[in-house]
Amino acid sequence: MTDFPHELLVNVPSSIFLTGGCEVVVRLQHKDDIARLRAAYGQRLHHVVIHEKELGDIAWLSELLGLRVEIVLGDGDTLSNDAVEVLNTMQPLFRLDTPVGLFRNINLLASLGYPVMVNAFDGNHGMEPVTRALSYYLHNPLLNTPIEPFHSIMRHFLGNGPDTLWSIFGEVVGRNAYVSELGEISVAQRWILTGLCFGTLNDTWEKLVASGLYRRLVRIRDGNSASAPPCVSCPHRDTCGGFLRGVNVEWPCEVWQKIFADLRNQGRQVMGLTEWLTKGGCNA
Repeated sequence: MTDFPHELLVNVPSSIFLTGGCEVVVRLQHKDDIARLRAAYGQRLHHVVIHEKELGDIAWLSELLGLRVEIVLGDGDTLSNDAVEVLNTMQPLFRLDTPVGLFRNINLLASLGYPVMVNAFDGNHGMEPVTRALSYYLHNPLLNTPIEPFHSIMRHFLGNGPDTLWSIFGEVVGRNAYVSELGEISVAQRWILTGLCFGTLNDTWEKLVASGLYRRLVRIRDGNSASAPPCVSCPHRDTCGGFLRGVNVEWPCEVWQKIFADLRNQGRQVMGLTEWLTKGGCNA
């Protein structure tokens, strides 16, 4: 089995146990033995991933007490009071993987104080769900919890956030890795779904880093290559870093270019206001 370096954070299914010293994100199946998982990984367990259907099993959900939990939410029903009570004992992050019901879910989760990660939907889904979510983030005065990736992009523009979408979405080659149920290895699931892998668990780490895909991602990470020809001259390359067209060079990213522009303009306004206040505001 591949011996992953200690500095890696590896996303792995619960059916596969990784030896060594790397940190792990474990994708749970319903009724997995949580006590055994905690004992096996100990401090190496970074967080676990569950799906919305597991939120209905309150007894099993309660076994995750104290863990960081990423919850993949579709267009499911409203959270029950029992589920909310249990989730409040954890550190939940909700990942929204579908534009269906997106704004409703963001509104609900933010009102409960839960951080949210909106997936990078492409332009084929239309702009309305994502741009409405952006407007909610920018203009709701009662919002007190981050909505990602908007929050980190804004921090980036203000000079104190992650470098690009690669780090925001956890796809940094040399830091993140993903293992499929079949033992295929890449930097994240979306690459494996299109057949783009470094190799498998039968390969040594040295062989994986020598693969063509790994070396290509290193060049993109280090700024020595763009993921697609249009990215070279894109005004938002400093924010995206070629992430959106990393897998598919024709991925329709126009929706996100508009989002980047809106957040950049908002960031400039904040920076301008900050500079004005530091100079004394109206008393200057």
